[in-house]
Amino acid sequence: MTATSDTTPQWRRPLGAGPAIEDFFSGLARVRTWVLLARRDIQMRYRRSMIGPFWISISMGVMVVALSFLYGGMFGQDASSYQAYLSYLACGFLAWGLLGGLVSEACNSVMESEAYLRNVPLPLTLIACRTVFRQFIFFLHNLVVIIPLVAWLGVGLKFSAIEALLGVGIYLLAGFGACLALGPLCARYRDLPQVVANVMQALFFFTPIFWDPSAVPQRAILVEANPFYQFVQLIRAPILGEGISEISLVYTLACVAALWAVGIGVFLWSRRQMYFWL
Repeated sequence: MTATSDTTPQWRRPLGAGPAIEDFFSGLARVRTWVLLARRDIQMRYRRSMIGPFWISISMGVMVVALSFLYGGMFGQDASSYQAYLSYLACGFLAWGLLGGLVSEACNSVMESEAYLRNVPLPLTLIACRTVFRQFIFFLHNLVVIIPLVAWLGVGLKFSAIEALLGVGIYLLAGFGACLALGPLCARYRDLPQVVANVMQALFFFTPIFWDPSAVPQRAILVEANPFYQFVQLIRAPILGEGISEISLVYTLACVAALWAVGIGVFLWSRRQMYFWL
C-alpha cells in the first residue's frame, strides 16, 4: 500500500505537488460519495418533516410577499408597478439565497465534517463538493416556488432566461473556491465565521435585493462595484428578460478566479494541518 492511498491519514501524507494534486482531484472524482453525503445532510436536517426542504422555499415565498407589501406600499406603487417589483424582489431573493448559502456554508464546511474527518481521510475538495451540491439542491427547491410566482405575475420567461443556468454554474464555481478558502480558515480561526456572517448581513442591505439601484443614481458606481450585485444579476437579469451584461460576466468570472487562487493556496497550506484544528 502506498503512502498516498485512501487509507492513509491526510496529515501523514508526503508533501509535494504530486500528492497535493492527487488529493485535489481524488475528491472531485468521488462524485457518488459527495452526492450521497449531500443528500444525507438534507434528509437528516428535515427528518420527520412532511415537506422537508420545501420549508425553505415557503419561508422565502412568505418573506418576498411580506416585503413586497411593505415596500410596495411605502413607494406608493400601482398594480402593474407592484407586480414588477414583486418579480424583481423574488428573483433577487432567489439569487441571494444561493449566494448567501454558499458563503455561510463554506465557513462551516470543514467543521461540520469533523466526525467524518476524524475517522475517514476525506479530501478537502470532496467536502467542498458536498457543500456546494447541497446548496444547489436547496436552490432547486426555491426555484420551484419562485419561477411559478414570477410567471403568475405576468413576467413572461424569454429565451434569455436560459442564461440564468450560466449564472448558476458561475455561482457553483465560486462556492467551490469559497469552500476551499473559508473552510480550513474557519476551522483554524473560530471567530472568522461570525465575522463573515456579520459582513454578509451588512452586504445584504447594501446590495440591491429589495431596492432598485436607480433610486440612488448618485451612488451608482458603488452599486456597480459591489461584486454581490453583479452575482445577483447573473440570475435575476436573465429571468426578468434582460440578459447577462458583459460587466457582470467579466466581474464575476474575475471573482471566481480570485477565489480559486486563494482557495488552492489555502488548500496547499492547510492540507496537512487541518486535522489538528478540529
